[in-house]
Amino acid sequence: MIREQFMVKDIIPAEINEKLEAWGRWNRQPSSRSRGNVSVESRFRDNRCPLCYEKPDPCDACKRVISMGEQPATTDVLSIERIVSRHVPRLSRDQLIAHYVYRCRPEATSRKLGIRKTDYDMLLRRSVTMVANNLQKITQAHCA
Repeated sequence: MIREQFMVKDIIPAEINEKLEAWGRWNRQPSSRSRGNVSVESRFRDNRCPLCYEKPDPCDACKRVISMGEQPATTDVLSIERIVSRHVPRLSRDQLIAHYVYRCRPEATSRKLGIRKTDYDMLLRRSVTMVANNLQKITQAHCA
């Protein structure tokens, strides 16, 4: 399903857009919605049966399960999750979640958040810039 974005590809750098798309995919995983699996480990643990868990090669059934989904870069995804949940204001957070996690149409998001459709791109760019700047700070802190 291709959803029409206003001019998102022109206003947001491709690198941060890819990281936010991965964050959205990570949040759309079924285990992230269930209350039973609240740990981060449950989202990224290996999906192998008890028979082949200790073996170096998975069995055929586990190979099919593993090949069905791709794992995002965990450090970027977890950093973005931390940034969005702690450092981004509520309106920007709600817009990022609607845009990248729920993949809502910009018109519907604008209506629900009470912003003008013409301001959608500007607010999205500002939200993404906040995430990119905080991600850059975190990356520099880890490297130093």
